[in-house]
Parts: sequence; C-alpha cells; structure tokens
Amino acid sequence: MELTLFIVLTHLIVFSGAQDVNGDSQNLWFSLFDCNSFFGCLGQIQRILGTRLNLDLFRIISRILERESKRRSMERSLQMKRVKFRRNLRQTEVMKRQMEIENKKLEDLDKRLRSFKTP
Repeated sequence: MELTLFIVLTHLIVFSGAQDVNGDSQNLWFSLFDCNSFFGCLGQIQRILGTRLNLDLFRIISRILERESKRRSMERSLQMKRVKFRRNLRQTEVMKRQMEIENKKLEDLDKRLRSFKTP
C-alpha cells in the first residue's frame, strides 16, 4: 500500500508541475521520502501544491483505510480460527488413538484375567 501511495503522490507532483519555493521540483520528490503515514503524505502534498485538500477526500480515504483494516483483521481472525480448529482436531485424533490403545490394553488384561479364572 505504501508503494502504491508513493507512486500516486509522485504522479500528482509531476503532473501538477509543482515546484518548491526555489522553483525546483526535484526537492519535492525527496520530501515524499519523509512522509511515513498516509495522512502525512497527504499533508505533504498539500504543502507542495500550496492548496487545501478537500476534507471529503480525507473522509473517503479514511473510510477506505478503515475497511481495509477491518478486512485484514477479519482475515487474520479467520486464519487463527482455522489454525485453532486444526490444532483441536489433531488433539482430538491423538486422544482418540490413545483411547483405542487404552481400550486394547484393557481388553488384553481382561483376556488374561479370564484365562486365569478358567481352569
């Protein structure tokens, strides 16, 4: 996502013909490397272009980011549930095998006891 954002922002700077106070557009490219968050980059664009960005745009972008965050959170939660389910299934299979082994031991013991009882 950060790479996509960087590409969008650099295109915006290039196609807008934005320049810094000295008339150099090269410095603007390097200033984008300093932005470490989405809204930080939008603020940087606002400073570069010297215009006020529409608040509705910020809200729309914020909603998109929230949805993406929720989607990723739900995916992680679902993945954790799958892992937990598989682990529980393995534990159940192990317990089932142990029960079968114990039952076999009990049957063998019962056979031995019966063999001692009958003369």
